[in-house]
Amino acid sequence: MAGLLLCGSMLLAGCGKDDGGGTTDDSGGGTPPPEQPEGVGQYDWKGSAAAGQACLDEWWSESRSCFLMKRAGLGSFNYWINAQSLDALVDRFLRQNTMGNRNKILREYEGIASNNGRSYINDYYDDMAWMTLACLRAYEATSVPEYKATALLLWEEIKGGWNDDNHDGGIVWKKGEQWRAAKNACINNPACIIAARLYQMFDDRDALAWARKLYAWSKGHVVDAATGKVWDAADNRDPGWVFTYNQGTWIGAAVEMFRITGEQTYLDDAVKTANWVVGTTYSPGGNLPGGTDTDGGMFAGICVRYMANLILLPRLDAGVRQKYVSFLEKNALELRKNSADFYFCGRWTQSALPDDIGLSSQLSGVMLMEMMYRIGQKYPDLLKK
Repeated sequence: MAGLLLCGSMLLAGCGKDDGGGTTDDSGGGTPPPEQPEGVGQYDWKGSAAAGQACLDEWWSESRSCFLMKRAGLGSFNYWINAQSLDALVDRFLRQNTMGNRNKILREYEGIASNNGRSYINDYYDDMAWMTLACLRAYEATSVPEYKATALLLWEEIKGGWNDDNHDGGIVWKKGEQWRAAKNACINNPACIIAARLYQMFDDRDALAWARKLYAWSKGHVVDAATGKVWDAADNRDPGWVFTYNQGTWIGAAVEMFRITGEQTYLDDAVKTANWVVGTTYSPGGNLPGGTDTDGGMFAGICVRYMANLILLPRLDAGVRQKYVSFLEKNALELRKNSADFYFCGRWTQSALPDDIGLSSQLSGVMLMEMMYRIGQKYPDLLKK
């Protein structure tokens, strides 16, 4: 299937400064690093999100229209991390609806394809799932039809990753015969979210059937029935591989299925896993586990995104909501305390050293600040002032 959906005519002129930030010239002699907003209070989540996003712009490559793994236009392009940054740019636009922020989404959307062989398709089904989720959110926020078209293109590709050779089905993590048994949570949970959102957004009945099938598969093969914790894969029960982002996407899948059906069992599943996340076994001292490498630095922000979706669900018990809000707020305050300049380390309880700050960890921190802002908009009385 052809993956080309790159339309140069779509690109709108100028990125400008978004949220008070700037762009970084690849030559190293262009726009200086953005000045941080003065007087961002300890509980000012809007200001914190804006400041974190301004710092995020230092990883932006103007010439390549994407975020690179090192600042000042250096380093390599990473598809799945840019799918996450596209999601973060949607957060930015939803918080501050400006043409500059809208254009930045468009620029990165096109840049991802141009840095991926002029295609949105690659060999990793999970990469394409993250991109699909970001495109669906971008379409919902802007109504730009190309985002929908790319999401539908990728969804067709993702469905092709299902096989019945082993583990009673499931989508594989990566293309290739050697991966036909690699049925991971990191693809099946996001695929369920995609399918559920396609049904909600476009009344796609086939997608609803896929959502039910994927949900049942994940619940039976990667979710621990007793605790709600989510394993890495159908054939991997290593306790050292219980990653935050898989907890988050399972919560996200359960939330989407509850929105569709109203069936309590889905909400119960989301709450069970969220309780596992905030519990002391997984998050000692109330601190969500983090990481500092390219993948691990990204995981916590994804978890927070889907926990926020659960918090914002109107039918969630008020006491349970307060527990989750307090958990995220504690983590956000720790990160603020250890990141006075809004450059975020992947381990939120530690002061950030220069080598600990990368694109992934910056994005995770930005997502946490953006989600705190969203929560504060809906439930201001649940937060400290």
